[in-house]
Amino acid sequence: MLIRPWKETVTLTEETMTLTEETAQESPHSRGRPGVFARVASFMLSPERLLQQTGFGMAVAIFVDAVIIRCLIVPAAMQLMGRRAWWMPEPLARLLPKVELEKH
Repeated sequence: MLIRPWKETVTLTEETMTLTEETAQESPHSRGRPGVFARVASFMLSPERLLQQTGFGMAVAIFVDAVIIRCLIVPAAMQLMGRRAWWMPEPLARLLPKVELEKH
């Protein structure tokens, strides 16, 4: 939803390109976010003060999650970490099964 304008203006390295391509695809979760935002924000129209405060707080939380965290902080952290962003601890790597999509 908000990743496309960001993707067009920023030069991406190969490490972050995979993450950006995966998140740029519209998934049911990203399409549902405006609907959830609208439903939660509609609580602010209630005459009850508790529902107004709850609606405002949840709407702000959804907006912050969608814009600031997912569009700014996560891509910046991935860029800064580079290859280390995809590092897996050795004990965990031993526990997980080896999956090979292509045999070389």
